[in-house]
Amino acid sequence: MPDLVLAWKSRLDGRFLLLAGAAALGAFCLHGYIQPLSLSTVLGVIALPFTVHRATSDRLPKRYAVSAALFLLLSVLAPVKTLLYFAFGFSFLYGIEMQGYRVRLLGVAALVVMSPVFYYAANTVSFPVRLQLTAWVGHLFRAVSAPVETAGNMISSGRADFSVDPACMGLNMLVASLLLGIMLAGFFESREKRLLRPAMVALLLAFVAFLNVLSNVVRIFLVVQFVLLPGAVMHELAGVGCLLLYVALPAAWFARRMVRRAPASPVPVHPRPTATWPVAALACGLLLAGIRVSTVDTFNAFRDRAGLAVSGYQASLFAPGIVKLQSPCCLVYIKYLRGFYDTDHNPGLCWKGSGYSLGNVRAGTFGADSFFTATMTKGTDTLYTAWWYGNDRIRTTDQWTWRRAMLRGDPYMAVVNVTASSPEARDAEVRNLIARHSFDRFFKPMQ
Repeated sequence: MPDLVLAWKSRLDGRFLLLAGAAALGAFCLHGYIQPLSLSTVLGVIALPFTVHRATSDRLPKRYAVSAALFLLLSVLAPVKTLLYFAFGFSFLYGIEMQGYRVRLLGVAALVVMSPVFYYAANTVSFPVRLQLTAWVGHLFRAVSAPVETAGNMISSGRADFSVDPACMGLNMLVASLLLGIMLAGFFESREKRLLRPAMVALLLAFVAFLNVLSNVVRIFLVVQFVLLPGAVMHELAGVGCLLLYVALPAAWFARRMVRRAPASPVPVHPRPTATWPVAALACGLLLAGIRVSTVDTFNAFRDRAGLAVSGYQASLFAPGIVKLQSPCCLVYIKYLRGFYDTDHNPGLCWKGSGYSLGNVRAGTFGADSFFTATMTKGTDTLYTAWWYGNDRIRTTDQWTWRRAMLRGDPYMAVVNVTASSPEARDAEVRNLIARHSFDRFFKPMQ
């Protein structure tokens, strides 16, 4: 059992309760950002106690207090919930250490992996990974002389077509695998009374990520070979079985061997009493930052864009920072990006809330400009979509291109998403918008 569970004996003082109140405020301010019952949140909360051990020095480290203060400052300068999340997270870790415990580096890893921004980042860079997974599975089938064709992220076995989407790539399984690795490392550290060095922690998590890729290759091979369609019980059992067989068991073996080679833990000591003012300062900072992030509308600069007229389209404000343009054949969303730090607003995330699933993702080009195309399905309903990142000068599929442009001061960057009922109408609309620069006025300063 984790040290925090075994030895939590009520040294709860006013300072910790103050930070606990701030954490409750954080849950309120981060409503909609944190999903309490999501797999990552549940596993992250379970993993955190495994990363805590008794204090081995009578001096209270300030690393988490400094980290919390840094994220508080950043959340004031750029009022986004991701920064506020880490401010609350590091404050909570500092509160635990005030009670006579120490949070290992594994705790920081758990805080990062369970954060929504980790899932967003994994989803953002998933497309080339999915293409590579598809290619590897194709090579595997060809090695056993099976008649399978691959194109992009599509695999055709002759009996059914499969799309290697984010769900098939196992983004949820990646989060579960990494948090499982953290729990295993924490468990063996407590049992063996040893502590992993930072480099060993990084090596362990890298090994778990590699195991997750291997597990996904085997899982996709089984799904295609035995035609295990999404939604079927065997499809889910194949995923769980691969996770246990190809991730959990090797990770447990590797974590135990690593911990046994790690240096022994120092003898626990009783920490000195700590000052109250850092806690009070953090609590006040969390309160002010929470109010600012909850009340500041970072889309004010884009509010007047819905009033711009475009021939052939009816424009309206769909949501703060999102302009909706509708024509007889297509639906276009211009989703403004607040800064280089903003999360991705691709259709795989935004249309998912309406019940659609994204598949058959491909990269396309028109002249020097690049874009993604995909198919969206919900039951028997099928839509064809395309999207790119940029403004009146840049149209790209590369995350780092538009983020670098915004870092250099390029304003009015957005995700442009075009959706139609047929691939021909979608492709014609994309070519028309790029060739005629129809939406350039949405990316220029208002007169």
